[in-house]
Amino acid sequence: RNELEAAEREYRVALQKRPRLAPALNNLAIVIVRRKGDLEEARRHAQLAVELEPANAEFWATLAGVELQAGRPGAAREAVEKALGLRPDLASARKLQTLLAAPSPAPANGLLEPPAPEP
Repeated sequence: RNELEAAEREYRVALQKRPRLAPALNNLAIVIVRRKGDLEEARRHAQLAVELEPANAEFWATLAGVELQAGRPGAAREAVEKALGLRPDLASARKLQTLLAAPSPAPANGLLEPPAPEP
């Protein structure tokens, strides 16, 4: 819990300095969902991240997870399709796709993780 709160503070500070920093927007959305915060705020951050970096599959997967968590499976499916269109091998998007294929899609609780740094 303390780690999530610390991460949230750090992302918010970074965004005060650079409000259009897409990785911070994406990761703040993840933290908000993981701490069971305001899903609409998380959606706004994730949406802005994909608008700023539309070719980033991880950001689309985050948006899909937020949408699923918020009970919007249609929007989640669209975002998953965009993520997989960019990176068909993206594990988080594949997991979300599997969840969305279920008759009653389950929340994406454990699926949202900050993306690993690229080498």
